[in-house]
Amino acid sequence: VGRLEAVGLTVDLFHHNFVPGADRAPLVESAQRTGHLLVLDDSKSYLKMADVVVADLAGRVSGLDSRVLTRRDLAPADYSVTPDVFDVIDEGVAWVLGCRE
Repeated sequence: VGRLEAVGLTVDLFHHNFVPGADRAPLVESAQRTGHLLVLDDSKSYLKMADVVVADLAGRVSGLDSRVLTRRDLAPADYSVTPDVFDVIDEGVAWVLGCRE
Protein backbone atom coordinates (compact mmCIF):
# COMPACT_ATOMS: atom_id res chain seq x y z
CA VAL A 1 0.00 0.00 0.00
CA GLY A 2 2.83 2.39 0.85
CA ARG A 3 4.40 2.02 -2.58
CA LEU A 4 1.06 2.71 -4.28
CA GLU A 5 0.63 5.83 -2.17
CA ALA A 6 4.13 6.90 -3.27
CA VAL A 7 2.92 6.96 -6.90
CA GLY A 8 -0.19 8.95 -6.01
CA LEU A 9 -2.79 6.32 -5.15
CA THR A 10 -4.73 6.11 -1.91
CA VAL A 11 -6.16 2.63 -1.48
CA ASP A 12 -8.17 0.34 0.75
CA LEU A 13 -6.61 -3.11 0.51
CA PHE A 14 -8.56 -6.31 1.09
CA HIS A 15 -7.52 -9.94 0.73
CA HIS A 16 -10.68 -11.79 -0.24
CA ASN A 17 -10.53 -15.53 -0.84
CA PHE A 18 -13.41 -17.41 -2.41
CA VAL A 19 -15.73 -18.47 0.38
CA PRO A 20 -19.40 -19.00 -0.52
CA GLY A 21 -21.54 -16.52 1.39
CA ALA A 22 -18.58 -14.38 2.47
CA ASP A 23 -19.36 -10.96 3.95
CA ARG A 24 -18.52 -8.34 1.35
CA ALA A 25 -19.72 -5.41 3.49
CA PRO A 26 -16.21 -3.89 3.83
CA LEU A 27 -15.79 -4.04 0.04
CA VAL A 28 -19.19 -2.46 -0.51
CA GLU A 29 -18.44 0.34 1.99
CA SER A 30 -15.14 1.12 0.30
CA ALA A 31 -16.68 1.05 -3.18
CA GLN A 32 -19.54 3.31 -2.09
CA ARG A 33 -17.11 5.78 -0.57
CA THR A 34 -14.68 5.85 -3.50
CA GLY A 35 -16.82 4.84 -6.49
CA HIS A 36 -13.98 2.58 -7.63
CA LEU A 37 -13.06 -1.08 -7.46
CA LEU A 38 -9.83 -2.67 -8.65
CA VAL A 39 -9.59 -6.44 -8.35
CA LEU A 40 -6.25 -8.19 -8.75
CA ASP A 41 -7.18 -11.79 -9.54
CA ASP A 42 -4.46 -14.42 -9.51
CA SER A 43 -6.73 -17.35 -10.34
CA LYS A 44 -5.95 -19.44 -13.38
CA SER A 45 -9.51 -20.54 -14.10
CA TYR A 46 -11.63 -19.26 -16.96
CA LEU A 47 -14.46 -18.14 -14.65
CA LYS A 48 -12.72 -16.03 -12.06
CA MET A 49 -13.91 -15.07 -8.61
CA ALA A 50 -13.20 -11.48 -9.61
CA ASP A 51 -16.14 -11.62 -12.02
CA VAL A 52 -18.45 -12.65 -9.17
CA VAL A 53 -17.16 -9.89 -6.88
CA VAL A 54 -17.47 -7.21 -9.57
CA ALA A 55 -21.00 -8.32 -10.51
CA ASP A 56 -22.07 -8.37 -6.85
CA LEU A 57 -20.67 -4.92 -6.09
CA ALA A 58 -21.96 -3.42 -9.34
CA GLY A 59 -25.44 -4.48 -8.24
CA ARG A 60 -24.99 -2.74 -4.89
CA VAL A 61 -23.03 0.41 -5.81
CA SER A 62 -24.54 2.73 -8.40
CA GLY A 63 -22.08 4.02 -11.02
CA LEU A 64 -19.21 1.83 -9.82
CA ASP A 65 -16.04 2.15 -11.92
CA SER A 66 -14.45 -1.29 -11.78
CA ARG A 67 -11.44 -2.98 -13.33
CA VAL A 68 -10.09 -6.50 -13.08
CA LEU A 69 -6.41 -7.20 -13.59
CA THR A 70 -5.23 -10.77 -13.96
CA ARG A 71 -1.90 -12.55 -14.25
CA ARG A 72 -2.00 -12.06 -18.01
CA ASP A 73 -2.75 -8.33 -17.69
CA LEU A 74 0.30 -7.71 -15.51
CA ALA A 75 2.74 -10.08 -17.24
CA PRO A 76 5.24 -8.95 -19.86
CA ALA A 77 3.72 -9.05 -23.35
CA ASP A 78 5.85 -11.91 -24.60
CA TYR A 79 2.88 -14.17 -25.47
CA SER A 80 4.30 -17.10 -23.58
CA VAL A 81 2.94 -19.16 -20.72
CA THR A 82 1.65 -17.04 -17.86
CA PRO A 83 3.99 -17.16 -14.84
CA ASP A 84 2.97 -19.33 -11.92
CA VAL A 85 3.70 -16.50 -9.49
CA PHE A 86 1.38 -13.49 -9.54
CA ASP A 87 3.87 -10.64 -9.35
CA VAL A 88 2.12 -7.30 -8.95
CA ILE A 89 4.27 -4.35 -9.94
CA ASP A 90 2.98 -1.19 -8.28
CA GLU A 91 4.07 1.06 -11.13
CA GLY A 92 2.22 -1.18 -13.60
CA VAL A 93 -0.99 -0.91 -11.60
CA ALA A 94 -0.57 2.87 -11.39
CA TRP A 95 0.01 3.01 -15.16
CA VAL A 96 -3.15 1.00 -15.88
CA LEU A 97 -5.12 3.34 -13.61
CA GLY A 98 -3.80 6.40 -15.42
CA CYS A 99 -1.30 7.58 -12.80
CA ARG A 100 1.63 7.67 -15.21
CA GLU A 101 4.79 9.47 -14.21
